[in-house]
Formats: sequence, structure tokens, C-alpha cells
Amino acid sequence: AHSLEPDSPRFGFVYGVALESIESRAAAIKVWEGVAARHPNDRQTLQSLVIALAESGEPGRALPFAERLSTLAPEDRDIAALIGALRTESARRHGP
Repeated sequence: AHSLEPDSPRFGFVYGVALESIESRAAAIKVWEGVAARHPNDRQTLQSLVIALAESGEPGRALPFAERLSTLAPEDRDIAALIGALRTESARRHGP
């Protein structure tokens, strides 16, 4: 469905979930990055992408997507806390 409807953020999100469920996280991340590029305000995709990147040990790559998510939900304290944690982990891994 995603290849037939690449402009549908829902199909791309679900396809990424399916890929991740069969332990193909790198492929899921690639799909979600494509969806996020075409649909920068799709919260489900951004959330999944941030979590997958963070769990893959890539907090620096996750950070811009988390920040974009924060602009969509500026009142969400969980997102603000996640951004803080990603910044801390990224600095710990790569220096300030």
C-alpha cells in the first residue's frame, strides 16, 4: 500500500511499524524518515522515528525530529523531557 500511495502518511507509518515488528528497524527508520520529509507534521511518524533512533543509539539523529514534534505539541512536557534526555545522551556520546 505504501508503494502505491507514497503520499499517504498513514500507509508509510504502518509500513514502518510492520518493518520494525519483523526486526528490521533500520528499514523502518528509512521509511519513517521519508514519510517525515513528505509529511513533516505527522505526529505518529515523528514519535516512532524518535523512539527508533533513540533506541538504536542515535540520539543526535533523533533530536531534530523530537524538536519538530515539540513544535506540534509545545505544551507536552513528555516531549520536552525527551528532548532534554536526547541532548544529554548525545553530548555524553559525542561531547558538547
